[in-house]
Amino acid sequence: YLSIWVAVDPTKPRPKMTLTNETESDKYIVEASTFCASSSDGWQIATTAYLLVLLLVSAAIATQNRGIREEFNETRYLAIMIYSHFMFTILRLSIFFVSDSLGQTHVA
Repeated sequence: YLSIWVAVDPTKPRPKMTLTNETESDKYIVEASTFCASSSDGWQIATTAYLLVLLLVSAAIATQNRGIREEFNETRYLAIMIYSHFMFTILRLSIFFVSDSLGQTHVA
């Protein structure tokens, strides 16, 4: 997946200018830095969608394993894992959309 991402949409250096609050003889200081970023957000969306599909499949497997013997039943642990990963995915999506609305660039 990452090899395809780099081949199709390679990261490119992008400049970032930040205006500081410091002044030097009534002139503002601008900090210049460079970071690498991809030009498309579709890769992050595809990765998150793939993770959600894996979580749904694991939830289906955990549901099907409820009726087996106690020695082999790991449904409780699977449910805890699925719940925590789902919450982290929701957090990741909310950060992704909030940073889009603020106009920030995603770093690859």
